[in-house]
Amino acid sequence: MNVNYKSIDFDKLTRADTISVQTMKSSYQFSVLDPCNRKGLLSGGSLGDHAIEAFLSGMVSDNRDFDTAELKTGGRAVFFIESKKSVRRLVTSVVTDLTVVRIPVSRTPRV
Repeated sequence: MNVNYKSIDFDKLTRADTISVQTMKSSYQFSVLDPCNRKGLLSGGSLGDHAIEAFLSGMVSDNRDFDTAELKTGGRAVFFIESKKSVRRLVTSVVTDLTVVRIPVSRTPRV
């Protein structure tokens, strides 16, 4: 199920979530692998179609406030990407739209 949001609370993310982040300049996909540590696979924007493991750190707004609790429109998403030699920061342009694709967890039928 696709749902559009103005903000997404990091504490409500699940392993099955994929967040589409539309910015003024690019589009990104973040597939959550570890919701507790906000780790996932990031693709889009300057990364192209190649998905790379990233940490979703938070949002920075125009007034330089940093929010580590939620992802929201009107700010810039901040990701950290680790390679063997370094850690680099990726800051998006201003987020204009957020969509979460939630795949329902199937229940195992009782026997």
